[in-house]
Amino acid sequence: MSTSQRLRSLRLSKSQRSNQKVKKSQPETALDFFESAIELEESGDRWRLNPEKCLRFYEKAIAAYGTCLQKQPNDADALYNQARVYLHIVIHCDPLYSNAVTFLLTALQLATQALTIKANDTDCLFNMAQTYSMLGEIQQERGNTTDARSFLTDALRVSHQCLELVLANQGNEATSTEDDESYRQAREDIIVLIFHLASLVCDSDWLTEDDYRELSTKIEQLLPHLQDGNVLFEWELAKRQWLLTKGKIPISDFSTFLQWYDQELEKVPVTQTSNPLVASSQQKLRSARVQLLCDKADALRGFADALLQIDNSASGVANAWNSLSAAGKALQEASVLDPNHTRIWISRGDLELRRAVIPLDVARNSSQILYKNALIFYEKAFKLQAAKTITRTFAEIVLKHLRAQQTLAQQPTPLAVLTPEQQKDILETLD
Repeated sequence: MSTSQRLRSLRLSKSQRSNQKVKKSQPETALDFFESAIELEESGDRWRLNPEKCLRFYEKAIAAYGTCLQKQPNDADALYNQARVYLHIVIHCDPLYSNAVTFLLTALQLATQALTIKANDTDCLFNMAQTYSMLGEIQQERGNTTDARSFLTDALRVSHQCLELVLANQGNEATSTEDDESYRQAREDIIVLIFHLASLVCDSDWLTEDDYRELSTKIEQLLPHLQDGNVLFEWELAKRQWLLTKGKIPISDFSTFLQWYDQELEKVPVTQTSNPLVASSQQKLRSARVQLLCDKADALRGFADALLQIDNSASGVANAWNSLSAAGKALQEASVLDPNHTRIWISRGDLELRRAVIPLDVARNSSQILYKNALIFYEKAFKLQAAKTITRTFAEIVLKHLRAQQTLAQQPTPLAVLTPEQQKDILETLD
């Protein structure tokens, strides 16, 4: 997954609480277990910085929802909430992809059951679309083209179904300013998801020209409803990158388009200050700037990959090298502004390895330095992730560091010992 996607949070619908006031020492009824499950789920939410403890609470919440459903099998809210907990595990506990797929498929099964009881529930449909999206993204990263296409197609289908219902509900039921705001937010959320999915599809290997025309037509119809300029730019970027690789637009067009990042970065300058009030506002600017820098790095790396695909001339390869170097500078600044973000350090390591294999004399002459830089960046990431041994990110860092050592013909000194399952899971997604 790209750096920007890792930084970007997902919107999931909130628990649907009952009005029960008295808490029993031991749950007995279906409602008791439902309330207990919500409390366990919320405890898991509070421990998100500790994936191991977070996972334990989520597993207990799943078990409590399960007991509730044994007593009351047709409780759509319990099915909906249990499905959402599985999504939370994937998002916040960072399991291996092999386990994540199992969790996500279970979430789909539960959401499908909930919809048979409570048809056309837009919250459930939204979470279902998120689930399909995550499955598609995982399979795309694994290189499973057929599964990725199937899941992302389903994600778009369910998203459009959800949007149609939200728009219909807005016309039929909105009676107050609060209702209007609720529907406006629901509409914006689902449209943002559709644009994100469209960008993912454009980044795939299987998108045909007919697929692109159909997708583009549907997306263009939603443009008047989209309020988030960054999401629109994400789509425009993905669209242009696909058109570039197909020879539909000149390289100069894409290169000029990338200047948007520099224009946006000028709007979020960050300065050092000892004034606490100013520092608070600076923190918001800092976060926005880090996000922009990571997005810029992803875009520049995508541009470099496209250049290497369409132009293997000396100038084309040199342009790709320059693009990767610019991406490295963007990530360097991001890591200074946010030195405790693990994914940024991993991305810096990945980028150095990518630069080392560019077919240019400057890359060959610098390869030893680039590999050593990558080792340093992975080690910085490991220090931040060392306590989170159950996460996929932990295994990813350890294996990438080991492979960089092996490429340098160094005596391997693993940062940690991985299980065969961890090694297999990470190797499935490495180039």
